Amino acid sequence: MDLQSVSQKLEKIETTNCNRGKILVTGGSGFFGQILLERLLDDGYDCCNIDLKETLLVHPRLESLKVDISDREALRHSLRGRKFSGIIHCAAVMAHV
Repeated sequence: MDLQSVSQKLEKIETTNCNRGKILVTGGSGFFGQILLERLLDDGYDCCNIDLKETLLVHPRLESLKVDISDREALRHSLRGRKFSGIIHCAAVMAHV
């Protein structure tokens, strides 16, 4: 394999990793949710966390929203105009009781 081929493959990988999309994570402030967010961010994803509790995680590609996902109107209002390439549900009722 010549140097130009390697360079082209690396360029393709870098471009792919930059366009991974935004993932919505419900319950991202909890134990499992925070581990998941850290991994997604490390893997190059932009993330949006929705939880009743504020997250301690700070990252330039992380947006955190303090919203009760059982309140449909508040959820609709908070997500209006946002687009996601995936949703991962980690929220649990018992987490904040």
